[in-house]
Amino acid sequence: SEVMDLNFYFIDRQNDISRSLNAFLFMVRGSPDTEKALTDANIDFFDIDGAACMQDMEVSIRHLKEQTHGEQLLGAVMFSCSARGPTAGNLLSVDMADATSFANGFPNVPCLGFYAGGEIGPVARAGRQDVFRSGNATLQGFTAVFALFIVPEIDLGTMILDDRRENVEAFLRGRLATGIHDI
Repeated sequence: SEVMDLNFYFIDRQNDISRSLNAFLFMVRGSPDTEKALTDANIDFFDIDGAACMQDMEVSIRHLKEQTHGEQLLGAVMFSCSARGPTAGNLLSVDMADATSFANGFPNVPCLGFYAGGEIGPVARAGRQDVFRSGNATLQGFTAVFALFIVPEIDLGTMILDDRRENVEAFLRGRLATGIHDI
């Protein structure tokens, strides 16, 4: 009942009692340094409530809509926990709950995605106002991660719009000469 990840930590699977109570507690065992780091650590218990998850998704979608007001959205990619769908279950009472919430909030934005067994993204925190997060990527569970494709704003004051062949070639030579290859 143990799984070893790439960092050689042993992760215990959730036991049946916790699963039946919708409660999760994950502890890791690893090197002595890791075990020392857990000394005097706080432990948080979480109760997963389907209605609260749906409400949180609705609030997040509303904040996302507010924060992208006026932006041109090309599409979205969704990575949702397999425990959140695709069919309605014990916790979420709506089929494809996360995709449905996104479609309700952004009816004209195409979204594709899949259900995963652990989502990788910036740390999910409850009660946040800013739905855009980056950095501190972590493996999470029972979350939905959305990536939006937003057309960037162009500052015409700093843009060189002359795309004649010699200008493009000069740009490319300059980028390649500096070792910067993200063109």
